[in-house]
Amino acid sequence: MQDNFANAASNTDATSKLAFKSVAISVANLDRSIAFYERVLGFSVTSRTYFEPVSAHVAFIASGALQLELLKVTGSSRLKQLDAAPPDHLLTQGFKAIVLEVPDLGRFTAHLDTQDVDVVWRELVLDDTGSVSTLFRDPDGNLISVFGVKDD
Repeated sequence: MQDNFANAASNTDATSKLAFKSVAISVANLDRSIAFYERVLGFSVTSRTYFEPVSAHVAFIASGALQLELLKVTGSSRLKQLDAAPPDHLLTQGFKAIVLEVPDLGRFTAHLDTQDVDVVWRELVLDDTGSVSTLFRDPDGNLISVFGVKDD
């Protein structure tokens, strides 16, 4: 039992400075994806590199404190199950969506309508607490959910 307490304390020390860095997304066309995230979500390229161990061309993009890693690997492909429409998209385990929040969801949704984006739903009320989301896909079919800030 003493060892469990020691391990818990050690884990706390090891993870106390843990911070979220980014989400990595494998894409079919790096330049197309960069252009989409810049145009639709206001991201900018912060750097580009090549990850030799995984043979990936990488673009780091950011918007404020948010960072994404877009990776392009020759020969990559997309699983058909990842393109399922909600709610069936939840039947395949793993990453489901990038989830963001904006102060004015109506304004953001109107912006999407000017961007030639595949919108799955617009300002849908998801639960009885007032969670409202607009859901859309990036050029590779990855889901992006944007929530409006709830009034307290």
